[in-house]
Amino acid sequence: MLGLSPKFLGGAACIVLFILPLINIYPDLSWHDQQRIGQVVIFFLSVICFWMSSVRHEDHCSSIFLLLIFCLAFASCLQSGQVLWSFVELSLFWGGYIVACCICEWRLRYGEAVDSVIWWLLVSIVVGLLLKFFVSYFSAVMTHGKLIIWFLFDGFSWPRFLGQFQTLSLPLLAVPLLANWRRRYWYFLLCSLWWFSTISVGTRASWLGMVCAILLLPLFIKRGWVFSLCQGGAVVTGLGFYVIFFKLIPNALGLQVSGLAEDRLNMSLSGREYLWQQAWKMTVEHPWLGAGPMQYAALANPYGAHPHQAILQWTSEWGSVSAILVALLLFRLIWLLYSRSIGWFEERDSSGALKICLLASFIASLAHAMFDGSLVMPYTQIWLAVLIGWAWGLAVKNETILSISKASLNARRLFSIAFCCILTFVIFRDVPGIIERNKSGMVSQTCWVERPRFWSAGIIKKLPDSECASSSGRRSG
Repeated sequence: MLGLSPKFLGGAACIVLFILPLINIYPDLSWHDQQRIGQVVIFFLSVICFWMSSVRHEDHCSSIFLLLIFCLAFASCLQSGQVLWSFVELSLFWGGYIVACCICEWRLRYGEAVDSVIWWLLVSIVVGLLLKFFVSYFSAVMTHGKLIIWFLFDGFSWPRFLGQFQTLSLPLLAVPLLANWRRRYWYFLLCSLWWFSTISVGTRASWLGMVCAILLLPLFIKRGWVFSLCQGGAVVTGLGFYVIFFKLIPNALGLQVSGLAEDRLNMSLSGREYLWQQAWKMTVEHPWLGAGPMQYAALANPYGAHPHQAILQWTSEWGSVSAILVALLLFRLIWLLYSRSIGWFEERDSSGALKICLLASFIASLAHAMFDGSLVMPYTQIWLAVLIGWAWGLAVKNETILSISKASLNARRLFSIAFCCILTFVIFRDVPGIIERNKSGMVSQTCWVERPRFWSAGIIKKLPDSECASSSGRRSG
């Protein structure tokens, strides 16, 4: 029974991850808030696995980095202006760490079986989101309604949050194309349709991230052009689908289309320059420990509850020293993936193809995070934790894997329970009020501008009434 329990918990976590963007469980909560609650549920399941000692190994070098980052974050939380919210943010990242630990352990223990489960889970979610789009599209066409492109993409509070998931998932859809799976044309079609959705949503950061991955891989990996060629072909095909569904069909039926991707092409930063200036000022004022996790959301500004830039977010909230340690840790992971991916073409198996696609996913996601809030959105946070644990299980050297000491394991269990209690308290404290506010429509009175941080109402400090009036309806894309 003990051996089956981790598999049962892992299966339950997969079901939750699958449901979150596909089923609107409680309409009185926004997609963002539902996904936040689902994220906490997944963290609970992972912590239970950890408590059952199903995670027994660690990468020693990475653990040292993580210990230093955690100590700095703990000190940063204690000196912040909103201590509880700082610990809530730290709890989220600790939960992501536990998820990554579980995925890494399962990959080391069960091998390619874990690869199949995660990859097919990702594909199932992509297929589900595409089916939801086509149902909405053909319903609008059949009723001769106006085609508002962003309204056709459901599952996220804002289509650009979908763009974050598209960025990390697009490279992984190329695994069958690189590994010479049978009937690859079906997987190419899926990848092309997902590119079609990415083009339609019009998230410029997604396009930039994928361009970086497509251009950089051939420069550093032998025959990396194969990945780039597959993605390039999918881009062209996806663009063809875009022309068919949003140009030819609407023109033939006399339908009006709004929100076209080309209408949103511009060089504007959409208010990000103001957010970046605030984040830099916060970094200068608190250079070592930062102002505290989530403390940017306490600033009175009408544009966003986060800087829309990963480096500035980390330096301003967690401190410059912590940011350097995180950068070194990520560089080590990417370097390990790179060193394991050099001979992928000779392997020609799923594992070799998966390494290069994970590497591309990290490159694209890091580029995306330079212009968006990838570190803030709950669904993106879950998947980034899954991919990091997956990559570590694939790429880490066997000689660096050590058994976790009993004292270390007990300490992690203790912190896991403490952080889960913090998240549970915030959920039970806030959710009834959010539901009541949604039902009563008291948006203007509470200055509810949807700038997601923990909840959709991203502010953790009430804005003055004058700023509430000027910021109504404003949001950084």
